[in-house]
Order: sequence, then structure tokens, then C-alpha cells
Amino acid sequence: MKIISKPYNLLLVDDQEEIVTITSDMIQKIYGKDEFNIICATNPQDALEQLEKNIFHILISDILMPEMPGDELIRKAMSMGKGTQCIVITSDSMITTVINAYNDGAVAFIAKPIDKVKLKNALDLCLGRLNYWAKSLSQNLAQKRKQEEE
Repeated sequence: MKIISKPYNLLLVDDQEEIVTITSDMIQKIYGKDEFNIICATNPQDALEQLEKNIFHILISDILMPEMPGDELIRKAMSMGKGTQCIVITSDSMITTVINAYNDGAVAFIAKPIDKVKLKNALDLCLGRLNYWAKSLSQNLAQKRKQEEE
């Protein structure tokens, strides 16, 4: 039983459209076009609506946005309980911002300008966590079925 399959759903949020475009292109160059289904948003409220309606494996969000700060968006995504892995991107690399991002549920933090290697490492970390959870869940379900058959 395959619990998580490709393409992985990724929501990319930044109030600067050029950052969204550059980051999306970077992800596709790293992984190819078939690894991720990338949905882009330049407004955190639109991103929140997408999170409510759909399941996203990964959320990449800027922190400093006018309509809603990214840390609030991450907290709301985490409270939905859908297992979304969160990556923070921001030009604010103060230690308090980094600590707060991790406390809000972020798995990784990337300072702008976005480095391709750091982005890949952060995405690989998220995918590794998702696949580990899926494998564990699959094993637990198989064990439960085996116990029920006995």
C-alpha cells in the first residue's frame, strides 16, 4: 500500500512574485518537473484557503508578508493536523526569527537569497520525514491486519 506518492504537493508562499517564480524554477531544476506539484501564492490568505481545501506535503513560506506573517500561516497549517512539513524562507535571519520559526513547527530555515543546495537539503529532509512516517504507518497497518487474522 502506497500512502504517499509522487508528485508531492508543495505550496510556495511569498509576497514577492519574483521569489515565488525563482524558487519554483529552482525546485524544478533540482528535482525535475514530475517530483512536485507546485502551487504558488503571493498572498498568505490565499495560501491559507489552499491549505484548508487541499493536502500539501510541504509548505514553503516567507515570514515577512504584509497580510499575514508567515509564522502565523505555519501555525495555522500545523494546527490542521495534515502532516504538512514547513520550510521558512526569509531575509530576516535574526536568531529570534529562526528560533520562533522552529517553535512554530518549521522543519528547516533558509535565508534569502535562497541557496540551491540549502533548498535541496531542506526539501530532502521533509521528504525523508514524510516517507519515514508513511513506512511506519504502513508497517503498523500490516502488523494490525496480521494480528486480526490470527
